[in-house]
Order: sequence, then C-alpha cells, then structure tokens
Amino acid sequence: MGRKKYFLPVVFIALAVLISVGGYEYYENVYLEKPEESVTKAFDSIQSGDGYEAERYLDYSAITDKVGSKDIFNAVIRDFGYEINECETDGDKGKAVLQVQNRDFSILYGNYVIDAYSYVLQHSDMNEDDMKEKLDSIFVDEMENGKASTVISLITVELNRKGRVWTVSLDDSDIDSILGGYVTAQEDAQELLADSGSSLESIEEAYQQQIDDAGNMLKNAAHFIVDDLWNGELCNVISCINAGTDTDGNEYDLEQGMENVDSLMEDKLAQYDTQINDLDSNKYKDIIDAWNIYKSELNYLVEDIKENDPNPKDYYYHPDTAGFESAMNNFVNLVYNEESSQDGSGDTQ
Repeated sequence: MGRKKYFLPVVFIALAVLISVGGYEYYENVYLEKPEESVTKAFDSIQSGDGYEAERYLDYSAITDKVGSKDIFNAVIRDFGYEINECETDGDKGKAVLQVQNRDFSILYGNYVIDAYSYVLQHSDMNEDDMKEKLDSIFVDEMENGKASTVISLITVELNRKGRVWTVSLDDSDIDSILGGYVTAQEDAQELLADSGSSLESIEEAYQQQIDDAGNMLKNAAHFIVDDLWNGELCNVISCINAGTDTDGNEYDLEQGMENVDSLMEDKLAQYDTQINDLDSNKYKDIIDAWNIYKSELNYLVEDIKENDPNPKDYYYHPDTAGFESAMNNFVNLVYNEESSQDGSGDTQ
C-alpha cells in the first residue's frame, strides 16, 4: 500500500510568515526589526556619536557635514535628546513623529560671532595663522561651554523597509532641529556679515550693545537688592524684631513685611536670577558666582527668620545678617567695578 501524503493547511503556513518577537518581527525565517526599534537605534546612535551604527539607519554624514569637525559635532550633539511620540507603517513604508531637543545654538552662535570679532578688533596686529587658531578656540569653547536655553521641536520622518531594518529619512529641517538650530544660526551669521559688508564697525557696535545691556541689567539688579529688598523691607523686618519698630521708629507690621519680602523674591529677584545666570559664564564668571552666593545667604536669612517666627522686639532671637550683608556688598562692588573696566581701557572679565 502506498504511503499517504499529508499537506499542511494554508493557514498554518501563514502563521510562520510573520510572528512578532520582542523588538523584532519574524518573517520568512528571518528576524526583522520593528519600526520603533529601528528608530530608537537610529537616534540613540546620533546621541552617542556612533557613526558606524547610525549608517545602518540613516545618512549620518548628512548630519555631521552640517557641523564640520568631530569635536564641534560632539559638542553640538552633547545635550541632544528625543522621544518617539508616534510610529506608523503601511507595508514597506511608514512615518515616525519625534520630539527632539537641544541647546539653542542660535544664541551660542550669536555669542561666538560677537566674541570673535571683538577679539579681532583688540588684536588687529596678530598674524593670520595665530588669529585663525584663536578664533577656532573661541568657537569650540562657546559650543562646548556656552549656556543657552533648551529648544524643543517636533519632527516627522519617513521610514522605509530596507532588508531587516527600517531606515530613517531626514530632511534639512529635521537635521537643523536635531542640531538645535545650529545650521540656521550659521546661515544667519553669514548673511549678517554679507549684509554688513563684514564691517568690523557694525560688529563692534553689536558687541558694545551687548555689554551695555548686560551692564544696565546688573546695575538694576544691584539697585533692587540694596534699595528695594534690603533698605525697603528687610531692614524694617530686622529693626522690628530687634527694637519693635521700623528703621524710622514707626509701628511696623512684621507679618506683612515678611510677605513683602517673599513677593519680591518670587517676582523680581527670580527674574534677575535668570538673567544673571544666562550671562556669558566666561566674561561674567565672578559676578555670577557672587550673585549665587548672595542669593544663598538671602535664602538662609529669610528661612532663619521664618523658622524662629519672632515677635516684635523679640527677647530671645536676633537675626545674624553679617554673611548676607557681606555677600550683598561684594556683588554690588563687582557690578560697579565691571562698569568701570568697560569705561576704561582694562579688559573685561
């Protein structure tokens, strides 16, 4: 009797065609990455600067070519981050929506242009090779250490099945978003120089305006902490605790005074804190450090008063203001010394 032949049902064969396993899909005896897995690996490789891995998924050189040297690229990509919001496919094509973030390089590139041309103005006798080396150094320092706010963008990228993985297509706008606006900032700077005829005078004016704006803000901050916060409120609070009256000998509402202090700290002090800590950390390092020490001493003094909850003319508690006053005076003196150095011939900090 002949051996019977058996045939697997078509439905059973179909089950072996596409089986999902973890981050992969099993198709015709081959493991294929899911689209989310490919997108994650693509953008992780951008974060880590792994060009070999990145080239499996996207045109990595299209990103690095926008920046130039490896050192600059590493600096630009250092704070890059991303989240996958959506990933959809239809057959061998699809799209992914991602939220990307980085430092705002429009700010950093602008700072570099101003710093570079101010250096050129002050060292016009330097030979060309030394000047180029110095300007490159200024550029690298700004890109690596410059402080800027974070810029967040949404990008939509195309996906295409290629072998076992999904590839990611990035256009120029996507790349610029990944790089925190670096490409646009570079183009804007070049356009500015072209429009101004590379005029050193125009760059000098912009540089001086930046110094003037920072100087005015710092003087306003010094005026605020001395006249408004110290003389206007804290002196009266402390006088009331020690003597039972304000500094002029009048009746004083201690609770209302502390509420006024809180209001000033939450509003104007917070605004100046943001502005001062956003200054160039190289040019204004001493002032930024002095401000943060002052702010720490202020917080300590205010919290100490609140914790002791004193009464007017308190017999047991007397606030110690020595550290606070020293920090305040140091900051104010640095601000006005900085102004004097800008008016004279001395270098800035």
